[in-house]
Amino acid sequence: MNKIANITILTILMSMIGAKAFAHDIAVPNSDGVTIYYNWSNEGKTELAVSYRGISESSYSNEYSGIVVIPETVIYEGNTYRVTSIGDYAFWECKSLTSVTIHNGISYIGELAFGGCNCITSITLPNSITSIGDGAFWGSGLISVVIPNSLTSIGSEVFRFCDNLTSVFIPNSVKTIGGGAFWCCSALSSIIIGSGVTTISSSAFYGTNLKKIIWLTNTPPSGYYNVNGAINYVSNDQFTSLNNTVKYQFLSSYFEVDGIRYVPVSPSDKTCDAIDCVYDESAANTKIASTVSYKGVSMNVKNLQPYLAYNNKFIKSLAVDYDGELPNYAFTYCSNMQSVTLGQKVSTIGSYAFQSCSSLEAVEIPDIITVLNNYTFEGCSSLQEVKLGSQLKTINQYAFSGCCALPSITIPKAVTNIIGYAFNECNCLNQVIIADSDETLNLTSYDNSPFFSTCPLDYIYIGRDLSYNTSSSYGYSPFYRNTTLREVKITDKETDISENEFYGCTNLQKITIGDGVTTIGKRAFSGCLSLLYFAFGTQVADIGEEAFSDCAAMVEVISKALNPPVCGSQALDDINKFECKLYVPDGYMSVYEVADQWKDFFFKDEGEGTASQGESDEQTVNKCETPTISFDGDKLSFACATEGVAFHYTVSHSDVKSGISSKAVDLVQTYNITVYASKDGYNDSEVAKATLKVSNSVLIGDVDGNGVVNVADHVKLSDIIMNK
Repeated sequence: MNKIANITILTILMSMIGAKAFAHDIAVPNSDGVTIYYNWSNEGKTELAVSYRGISESSYSNEYSGIVVIPETVIYEGNTYRVTSIGDYAFWECKSLTSVTIHNGISYIGELAFGGCNCITSITLPNSITSIGDGAFWGSGLISVVIPNSLTSIGSEVFRFCDNLTSVFIPNSVKTIGGGAFWCCSALSSIIIGSGVTTISSSAFYGTNLKKIIWLTNTPPSGYYNVNGAINYVSNDQFTSLNNTVKYQFLSSYFEVDGIRYVPVSPSDKTCDAIDCVYDESAANTKIASTVSYKGVSMNVKNLQPYLAYNNKFIKSLAVDYDGELPNYAFTYCSNMQSVTLGQKVSTIGSYAFQSCSSLEAVEIPDIITVLNNYTFEGCSSLQEVKLGSQLKTINQYAFSGCCALPSITIPKAVTNIIGYAFNECNCLNQVIIADSDETLNLTSYDNSPFFSTCPLDYIYIGRDLSYNTSSSYGYSPFYRNTTLREVKITDKETDISENEFYGCTNLQKITIGDGVTTIGKRAFSGCLSLLYFAFGTQVADIGEEAFSDCAAMVEVISKALNPPVCGSQALDDINKFECKLYVPDGYMSVYEVADQWKDFFFKDEGEGTASQGESDEQTVNKCETPTISFDGDKLSFACATEGVAFHYTVSHSDVKSGISSKAVDLVQTYNITVYASKDGYNDSEVAKATLKVSNSVLIGDVDGNGVVNVADHVKLSDIIMNK
C-alpha cells in the first residue's frame, strides 16, 4: 500500500509540474508593442487575468518595464476576451516598471501583484475594483493613493513598506482596514479616513509618520486609538483617546481650492480654516489667499493649521497672499517646490515651515516679519538668493542651516540677534553684509565652534557693534580661524576689535577699520599670514599684545590716528619693517618717529596710502585672471591664464525627483558650478559660473533646456564656459 501511495503522490506531483510548465496561458502584444501575459480566469475561458511570464513570478526579471497599458479586451486566435483581473504576483518585482494604466473593468488585483515595483510612483485604481489581495502593493514606489469608492475593505499588508507613500484617501465605502495595511509606510504623513470605516486593525498604521488625520467618521472606529497623528481633525468630542484633536463641526464639508483643503468654521459668517492640501498633480501651483471662493461662495480664511502641506512632493510653486501667520511645519519636505512668493501681509513664518525644501531657489521675507524661527529654511540646499525683510529683528538657530548653495546674505539694520547655527553648513556662503546700524548685533554660539566656522567666507562688511562670547568655550569669535576670509571692512559703528577676533585667518589680505574703533584686542590678527593691507581710523588708542604676530606679509599699514596707539608687548614686532610701509596723518610724522614700535618702521610717509583708495590696491597687486570651466567626459576641468593658481570651486546639483507622470521621467542631474582662482601675492579672480546637465555621466547637449539639441546649445555652452 505504501508503494502504491507513493507512486500515486508522485504521479500527482508530476502532473502538477506539467500543468505549471507554462505559468501564462497566452501572450498577446498590445497595439503599442508591449507583450502582456495572461491566464484564463474562469472555467469557460472567456475572461483573462494579467499574469507573469514563465513557470513562476521569478522566472524572468522585469518582463514588464516602462509604461504598461492593460487593455479592456484581447483578441486571440480570432476571438475577443475581456480582461477582468490582475493575478497574483503579476508584476512582482518589475523594478523597471514606471506606469500602469488599469481600465474601468478590472475587479480584482491579486496578492503581491505589484510587490517590489519601486519605480511606480502613481497608479489610478478604477471604481470597478471590488477586492485587492494581501500585499498587492507591498514595497511599491507609490507617492499618494486614492482608494476607489467600490472597495469595501483594505486587506492585510496591501501597502506594506511603501516608504514613498505620503498621503492616502480612504473613501466612505471602506469599512475595514486590515492588519499591517500601511505597515512601515515611513513617509506617510496625511490620511483622510472616510465616514464608513468601522474597524481599524491595531497594526494597520504601524511604523508610519502621521502628521495629520482627517476623521470623517462620527463614531470612532474600533481600534481608532492605534492611529494617532500630530494633529487629529474630528467633528465631535468622542475621539477621547487621541492626542491633539482639533474639532470642526462642519468637517465633512471640507473643500479644495488651488491645492489647499479648507473646512468651514462658521458657514453663516462665511469663515474657514486651511487644514490640509491636495497630494496630486493639481497641487503643482498652490495658492493661499485671505479669501477663497468655492462654488460661488466667498469665505474668509481665519487660520492656517500646522503641517498644512507637509511632505507634498507635487507642489512646484507657492504663492501666499494671506493676512496672518504661516504655521509650523507648513511646507516641510516639499522637495520639488522651486519658488515661493510671500505677500507683504504674512506676519509670521513658523518653525520648520520650509525645512528641506531642497529645490527652493529664492525667497523674499516680508517686511512685516520680525522673527525667523528655528529651522525655517534648514536644508534648502538649492537656495541661492535670500532677501530679508527690513523689520526683521531675530534670526533663530538653524534658520538657514544646510543652505549649501547660498553665496551671500545681507543682515538688515533692524536685526539685533542671530542665534547659534543659523548659517551652519552654508558651504557656499562667501559674502556677509551686516548693514549699518546704531544697534548692537548679538551673535550667540552654543559650543566652541566659531559662528561662521562652516562658511567659506571671502568678504565681510561690519556696519555696527558686534557682541559675542569671547571665551574659548564659545569659539573666541565668529571669524576665528576662518581660513578663506580675504577682506574685512568695519565701519565707524564698531567700537572694539576683540581678542582673537580674526586669529588664524590665514587668507585675510585686507582690513579697513572705521573711526569708531578705539581698541584692538590681544592677538586680534595673529596668524593672518596673508595680510597685506591694514588701515585703521582716528580713534584707535590701544593695540593689544601680539595683535599682529606672524603677519610678516604686510606691505602697508595706514593710520588715521593723530596720536600713535599704545602698543602691547610684541604687537607689531612680526611685521617686516623693510617690506611694510607706514602711512600716518599729515603733519604727525614726528610723533610716530618716537613712539614705541611705530618708530621701528624703516619706511614711513604721510598720507592715506594705496589700500584706502577704494579698489586702487589692484594697481599694486596683480589680480588672477578669471578661470574657465570645461567638461571632458565625466571630468570637470579648470584653467587660468595666471600660472600656479589654486582653484576654489563649488558644485551643487539637484538630482532628487519624485512625482506623477504618464510618460518617461527625465533622469537628468543639473549641476551649478562656480570657481575662482587665487595665488599668493595676487588678488583673487572674478568668479566664473557654469551650468551643465548630465545623464548617466554623459554630457547632454540640451544646454539651454528647451528640449532640443541644436547649434544654439553649443553656443550657449561656449558662452557659459567663457563666463559670458
